Parts: sequence; C-alpha cells; structure tokens
Amino acid sequence: TILGNVCFRRLWHITRQECLCCFQHVDFVTAIAFHPRDDRYFLSGSLDGKLRLWNIPDKKVALWNEVEGSAKGSSNYITAANFCQSGKFAVVGTYDGRCLFYDTEQIGRA
Repeated sequence: TILGNVCFRRLWHITRQECLCCFQHVDFVTAIAFHPRDDRYFLSGSLDGKLRLWNIPDKKVALWNEVEGSAKGSSNYITAANFCQSGKFAVVGTYDGRCLFYDTEQIGRA
C-alpha cells in the first residue's frame, strides 16, 4: 500500500510496522498504480503534470514525462493514471478531460 500526505508517498507492507520507503514529489500526488506484471515498479501522476515510473528497489524514478497543456491553454494536471493489463502502456487522465497514452518502456507518447 502507498499512503502519504502532501508531497510524498510512503510505501508500506501489511506485515510490517515501519514504512519501507518514501517517494518525494514537488506537488500533490493524484494517481498511483502498481505495474500489473512487475512489482518492482509503480506509476504516479501529480498536479505538477509529471507522470513518473518509479523503481521500488532503487528507490528512484526510472522514467518520467511531463504532460503538455492542451492548445487552449488548459492545465496539465494529472487526475488519473493506470497501466493497461500487459503493463506495456499507461493511460493518463488530465483535469481538462484529455486521455493520453504512453509507452511504459520509455514513458514517451504512444
């Protein structure tokens, strides 16, 4: 489970009393999803507009991409993020209603 407050997330295991690791962000985290086939990774989306693929054993960001604002100048806030069933792609929902698809091997636009 990942729980936390304002700008960081804590990773916990249900059988342990202590936090396993903290993952820092520069803004509120609005979405988290664990990789469906590789439990070493999870995605996070934030109000800073960045999609991050975290490497849990290394305790750092493996890949990231910044969501661009729409042509109308709307915000780039990430409000939802998840993997497809195979884990090869991720989808991000933004505050202005867009759905963006990314290749998780490079977190580049698919």
